[in-house]
Amino acid sequence: MGKKIYEGGQILSKFSDSCKSERVEIKGTPPPGNAEMNGTIQCSCTITNDAFCHITALSLEANQFSGTIPPQLGNLVNLTTLILSNNQLEGSLPETLAQIKGMEDFRASDNNFNGTIPEFVGNWTQLKRLEFYATGLKGPVPPAIFDLENLVDLRITDLSGPEFQLPSMSKSIKDYLVLRNINLVGVIRKVAWAWETEITLYQAAASMLRIQTGFEAHPSRIPYYQSFHVNCGGPDVESERILYEGEQNNECSNAAARNYYRLGSNWGFSCTGDFMDDKNYNDNRYTIESNSNISMDELYTTARRTPLSLTYYGYCLENGIYTVRLHFAEIELTDEELYNKVARRVFDIYIQGKLEKKNFNIKEAANGFSKNFTIVFNTTVTDGTLEIRLYWAGKGTTCIPRRGDYGPIISAISVCSGHRTYCPEPEEASTKPIVIGVVTSTVCLVFLVMGVIYWKFWYGDKYKYTRKRAPDSETCALKLDWPTRYKICVGIARGLTFLHEGSAIRVAFALQKRGKLMEIVDPKLQSEFIKEEAERMIKVALLCANASPSLRPTMPAVVSMLEGQTSIQEVMSDPSIYGDDLQLQHLKGHYQQVGDQSLTSGSTQDLISSSDKTWTVSSSTSAKDLYPPNPESKYSNISETSPFV
Repeated sequence: MGKKIYEGGQILSKFSDSCKSERVEIKGTPPPGNAEMNGTIQCSCTITNDAFCHITALSLEANQFSGTIPPQLGNLVNLTTLILSNNQLEGSLPETLAQIKGMEDFRASDNNFNGTIPEFVGNWTQLKRLEFYATGLKGPVPPAIFDLENLVDLRITDLSGPEFQLPSMSKSIKDYLVLRNINLVGVIRKVAWAWETEITLYQAAASMLRIQTGFEAHPSRIPYYQSFHVNCGGPDVESERILYEGEQNNECSNAAARNYYRLGSNWGFSCTGDFMDDKNYNDNRYTIESNSNISMDELYTTARRTPLSLTYYGYCLENGIYTVRLHFAEIELTDEELYNKVARRVFDIYIQGKLEKKNFNIKEAANGFSKNFTIVFNTTVTDGTLEIRLYWAGKGTTCIPRRGDYGPIISAISVCSGHRTYCPEPEEASTKPIVIGVVTSTVCLVFLVMGVIYWKFWYGDKYKYTRKRAPDSETCALKLDWPTRYKICVGIARGLTFLHEGSAIRVAFALQKRGKLMEIVDPKLQSEFIKEEAERMIKVALLCANASPSLRPTMPAVVSMLEGQTSIQEVMSDPSIYGDDLQLQHLKGHYQQVGDQSLTSGSTQDLISSSDKTWTVSSSTSAKDLYPPNPESKYSNISETSPFV
């Protein structure tokens, strides 16, 4: 065979059928009980009468070979087993492999081949096992493969190429049939379901967790959340002021699929798949713990894993933008043993059904094992549900440290509404009024500024006249008794409620949709204002009054937008929220009403409100009638058809 199988990371092209050459090199010492691991050669001295020993099995698995397969490999005509999986081989499968008539076990998973599955594979009449996980080859699968008489184990996944139907098969595949993500269409024939075979025709689907939780049964009682935090595969853990809820010792156990929902919370998960070729070793090992001597944050000492697909769901979430933080640490494929260094865990990450990370490798991302690594994603919730899915697409090693060790793992999940990295815990709920107050104050500030502009140009001359007549500041000061001040504050609050839920917002959003925001500005100003500043203030006010709290800007963001330092996001509210009758004439009617008021009086009464003659500012006057209650209205004297006040 030559002195070495490989040199410089590539398979050498010098092959012969004889086993009389020097000893073949092996990378490291294979672990006990894993004789199929990288660099294994088996010979037989009895298959011919030529007094030579011939190579019957060759495994180059998990060596990270690159380059192409030498055509001379077809000279090993006595091979019955050829394993090329978990490398970085390119090109096509050489036609010379068709010369190997007695092939029984052929595996070429996790490579970067191109071209289609060759037809000659269907001519290997002695073939018992064919494994093509994520080879890079294209479909369709040659129909002859399904009719191989001795085939008992067929695994083909993640093929690109045209759609094709599962052909009729004259025989059953007794042990394993895995046909996943290969563009199969049509109907699964009845004969397939009658086989005594482990069949995997997997395609991710929505979990039944939502039904199990019973949320749909009482929609009026559903609480809505803005976050959830999970310690995957472990107990409750507090880290950086966040309580990560554990899974309460629940296991996917020895089942191909399992759903779990934590009572009293708003999340759950679905675990799908079976660890192949592990001789049932991993049947109850769907969670793992770190055995390393390296000190780690407790959050990363446990993890949940899956051989195929693991999906976490967040339920009953308020719609809006969310920040998703996924926490990882490689605590199983460590480098503490030499043969573990070539181990690779590779999987894909989907958020809300969208592929966000292809071929993610934790150890590469964290630059080592037992090191934590966090990925941050931004996504949007539109139906109250957030889905995070980890999927094994056939890449990475499957035999290190023991066969069956592969598939996605995850340590923890943190989800927060908005662009936040920290979510307040329930005991911090007392801070919510502060947040609400800030948002409300922002809206008040914006409209107050517009009011000042209005007042300046409408009452400016009168104010100057008053100052000339009475320069004494104490004489000009307004004198308001406490009941009057109290009623004014209550009135402002009612006004803000009206602005949030009444026709003012309807008018504003309608004008924004029509591109006529400037109609909101008092026409008395004519052109005596800066259009860009006015438009900026109105748009910020609409952002602050958004129906979804998660879409409202923070106070620093409001200041930055008002000062013109950052651009203002265009948010067009759903017209269905405000109905069809927008009462656009009310705004103009309000200004007309104000314009018709007489300014003949110089009293401080008119400085407070020129449109409400029931107001007084005398310290001796009672204010009990400033806001008469209206039993017909929730907001007291403010209705859908009320003019602006």
